[in-house]
Amino acid sequence: FRLIHTPVHPGTTEPAALLWNYQDVLKLCADFPAVVATISGHSHVGGYAQDENGVHHINVEAPIECPPDSTAFATFLVFSDQIIINGRGVVPSRTLPFRTPNQLGKRPLLQ
Repeated sequence: FRLIHTPVHPGTTEPAALLWNYQDVLKLCADFPAVVATISGHSHVGGYAQDENGVHHINVEAPIECPPDSTAFATFLVFSDQIIINGRGVVPSRTLPFRTPNQLGKRPLLQ
């Protein structure tokens, strides 16, 4: 995992909210098969994308952007083969399978 305040994938947020060197971080995520997801929150409206390397990019919705009668929080259950997000309020629930050996090119997790 890569926990980072600012989103690193253009599919998860508006361009002004992206990390300035997001391309470098995306390359690192692709180069290290142990990275299966990035989780961020800077852009309060939330977003999700899976890149061409199978890495999940989650931008979690913020309570400050919720309607007055709602909320935004989630629990993340991390298993050896997937993440299950149990969302509440405006945060959607998701099941995100990890990259398969075929997507990894059967490379070792750490090089």
